[in-house]
Amino acid sequence: MPSYAKFIGMKRIFILFAILLSIEICDAQVSLTLITDNQLTPNSSDTSGVFCRTFYHQGRDKFYVVYASRALISPPGFNQYYRWEEYDSNFNPTGSRGTLPGVGNGGGDYAMTMVGNNYYHVTGTGMVAWQYRLTKFDEDFNLISSITFPIDSSDSKADMLLNYTNGKLIIGAFHQTGVTHPTMPQQQPSWTPYMHKWEFDTSLVQLGPPVYLNESFTTWGGSCIYNSSMYNVVTFDKWKGHFSGIFNLSVYRYDNNWNYIDSIPLNNDGQWSQGVLWDGTYYYVSYHTGRIHRGGNVNVSIYDVNWNQLYTTQLTNNQIFDTINNLPTLNTIQYNANRPFLTKVNDTLYVSYDQDDYICTDYTPVPQYHEGKRWQAHVAILKINNLTGINEADTDVRFNIYPNPASDQIMIDCNESGLLELFDVTGELLYSQKITKGQTTLPTTNFNKGMYLISFRTGNACVKKEVIIP
Repeated sequence: MPSYAKFIGMKRIFILFAILLSIEICDAQVSLTLITDNQLTPNSSDTSGVFCRTFYHQGRDKFYVVYASRALISPPGFNQYYRWEEYDSNFNPTGSRGTLPGVGNGGGDYAMTMVGNNYYHVTGTGMVAWQYRLTKFDEDFNLISSITFPIDSSDSKADMLLNYTNGKLIIGAFHQTGVTHPTMPQQQPSWTPYMHKWEFDTSLVQLGPPVYLNESFTTWGGSCIYNSSMYNVVTFDKWKGHFSGIFNLSVYRYDNNWNYIDSIPLNNDGQWSQGVLWDGTYYYVSYHTGRIHRGGNVNVSIYDVNWNQLYTTQLTNNQIFDTINNLPTLNTIQYNANRPFLTKVNDTLYVSYDQDDYICTDYTPVPQYHEGKRWQAHVAILKINNLTGINEADTDVRFNIYPNPASDQIMIDCNESGLLELFDVTGELLYSQKITKGQTTLPTTNFNKGMYLISFRTGNACVKKEVIIP
């Protein structure tokens, strides 16, 4: 059983008047430093951990990790439940754990997000072929409510999308017209799948009819984030067969009404981008690399507001094979790190992922692989290094907020027009508004108590200030 790595000095203590307030240039240099990589499974209860997700509870200063798993007595490949575990501010396990109620039997593919102190979970139903189940939990993972809604017979129940952005729960399914419950799209170079999208409010009320976004090539393992008055869908955009090694990561942009704007290529070896964050200055994107998807690694890239890549790093060090120039040795184990998810707390990034083993068993007619299905949950912890910045006093931009701590509203004074955004400490965008110079009032009654980041962007400058809502 693995030991849990510990690190010192990571305690999140929010002291308002000790915070350095700065203005950053949008093309500022930024990098990531790996602090530790924690393997969470196997442990005393679980033999596996797949679709690992990490969430931060600001009020408790605790982390909560969720993964699909099975008990020690179960055979490989059969997940039984969704496990949650609590970790302290230094990411040491507290011993508090449990299973998610109300999500049916089994532990299949799922997506999950945190809104305020509530959690939202979506998965395919086990008893009815063409349904998704959307479930809401409180901060202690007690069941609040659950609904099912129909999906098309041409929708996949694998690697669904769930994000909370622009005040809505966005759910996306991989859709391939004319194919019943599509699976293994990498083996189908002729397919042109796209996204089937639903929207719900936080009370699980559906907002309008579902929409087909046939400009987005696929959404297996994708993410959606709203920023700059656009929905940004990050997904891999094409392949040319299972063994070709063509997996292009792209962002597809839509306006407020989901009218297609354009697409931007991000990486020519990227898949399963299930972690995307915006912190007011940078996009953070986690994704899988690895050509044939039978041995690969987890990368994290950082982009500016226009999706120009500023930095990238590879977190894992698994050997990558292709079937042309670098064939694996028969019957040797190779590893695949996959399904990464991101959580940001102040200047620290938490990358959740799982790792599985594969064995190449035959070369006839093409390499054949046996999947071990012994997925193990990992959380890598990285320090964000922002290398460039100038003091607000050195610029003509003036941006003031008061009172701080806030009461029932925040008054904002600025001498420029620009974009105002409010983030929680995890980097979740909660509010966005274009404002003109002068005074703006921001009501706070709908926000939970805690520390927040207010970002004001004008031209190529981005001023950030922190505020407490008591």
